[in-house]
Amino acid sequence: ALVPVPADNPDHVHTCGFWFLPQALNWTPSVDLVNFLAAGAAPVYFGFGSMASSRSKRITRMIIEAVASCGCRAILATGWGGLGAEDLPKNIFQIDYVPHDWLFPRVSAVVHHGGAGTTAAALKAGRPTLICPIFADQPFWGERVFLLGAGVAPIPQNKLDSFKLSIAINELLHNPAIKL
Repeated sequence: ALVPVPADNPDHVHTCGFWFLPQALNWTPSVDLVNFLAAGAAPVYFGFGSMASSRSKRITRMIIEAVASCGCRAILATGWGGLGAEDLPKNIFQIDYVPHDWLFPRVSAVVHHGGAGTTAAALKAGRPTLICPIFADQPFWGERVFLLGAGVAPIPQNKLDSFKLSIAINELLHNPAIKL
């Protein structure tokens, strides 16, 4: 459903879709994370995985501004990408690591870099998605998610600003045309 099978595929080549590992049974969320999730509306997830960036502080500020503009709550995944701040507003909860298969069913939308694994997890959880690609296959996944109606048009990270981000978040949260 996500990627059409090429017409020239030989009969012995089968498209099987994403493979998912079983949920991490030995992982337990922190009490603070559980309390944050229970304290209000489902937050928007922001995380750019291992995509290190010299712009991480600027991107963090953009996220804070966009979340304030939208009046939503958020989870900010620091990851190797260096997102994060020491004094976040109370409506933004910062995490280091949480398994996507545990967290994504508990959020309202997913904003990420467009790695294949994160894209698969967001789609499996049925959450509207914004992909902010950097390179490689990420623009491809952003376009596929958008064309299938499972999210909004991708915004490359080098073109990202708080205004574009707030428009995209509002669309993720309020556009009934996004199919989940």
